Amino acid sequence: MPQHAATAAIPSHFAAISVSAACVALTLALLLRWRRLNRVEFLTPWLCLIAGIGFAAAFLRAWAHDLAGFGSSVVPIVGAAVPVIVAVVLLFIVLYDMWPKHPTTTLTQVSALLLPAFGPEIGGTVGAFLGTALGTVAVTSSRALATLFGV
Repeated sequence: MPQHAATAAIPSHFAAISVSAACVALTLALLLRWRRLNRVEFLTPWLCLIAGIGFAAAFLRAWAHDLAGFGSSVVPIVGAAVPVIVAVVLLFIVLYDMWPKHPTTTLTQVSALLLPAFGPEIGGTVGAFLGTALGTVAVTSSRALATLFGV
């Protein structure tokens, strides 16, 4: 269990996206579903990922970690593997659907929103790479949002 607790920390730079910035990104993602804005629909998973980073830093990460602890206590043999499996499936869906010329679905949006919360459950090299990638997305998007809104 101590190894699982070590992976529960929020990755660095997740706090760069505030809850209000996450709400703005989620609102923009929902607006892109409108038919007239359909041309830039490829930005929707990125905006959902940004919103997920902000929500994960605020509250969603703690909920995901509590759910992982609950899963390991209910099913002691495979319970600790459930959040890792969920994180790997979410990562696969997001990476597959962000491929160019691939349509964005509701599953892609939900997966991108939940990936930052469940991603730190993956340990090792893949987890470190995912944390670094999400941290880079957080810093880049916070700078872009600050420039866009003049903050």
